[in-house]
Amino acid sequence: VTLLVERILRDAGYRTGCACTEGVLVDGAWIVRGDEAGSRGLWWATRRRGLQALLAETARGGILRYGLGFSLCHASVVTNVHADHLGLHGVSSVESMAAVKAILPERTRPDGVTVLNGDQPLVRDMAAKSSARAVYFTLAEPLESWEYCWFVRDGAIFCKRGPSVERVVDVDRVQLAHGGAVR
Repeated sequence: VTLLVERILRDAGYRTGCACTEGVLVDGAWIVRGDEAGSRGLWWATRRRGLQALLAETARGGILRYGLGFSLCHASVVTNVHADHLGLHGVSSVESMAAVKAILPERTRPDGVTVLNGDQPLVRDMAAKSSARAVYFTLAEPLESWEYCWFVRDGAIFCKRGPSVERVVDVDRVQLAHGGAVR
């Protein structure tokens, strides 16, 4: 997700820096290779002047070991909460894993946006911990209470904004979905 958003912003003309598990990328060039998700990678990226967007993969391990590396962000994305890596750094349940990952929506600016997986209740519930606007994505039908949502229906991606629903694109036209084969 981090690299995808970085590429979208870079293609839109922004000067970008990105810290992720593959390294640190500045304007499309790798300046450090290896796992740099977290605060150390952000430090490398911010040493470059003139960046307009800074993207940070903030894996649960990095949050627990080093913290976020920033106090507030404009946007956050939480894709899932799974039972992987339980037992590491005091995380012993899926609920405690969700509490760690909820730090991102909690640290998203009130004028920002937090993007949440609406198919997972523990992720969906993170909206209540954030003062940012919640935007959900789901493969199911959106809940009525969701003001903003992107969802899949009848082979297409739809956007729900308040009461209005708009068909955006057929899934088979989205290259990342490999003709609709990738959920």
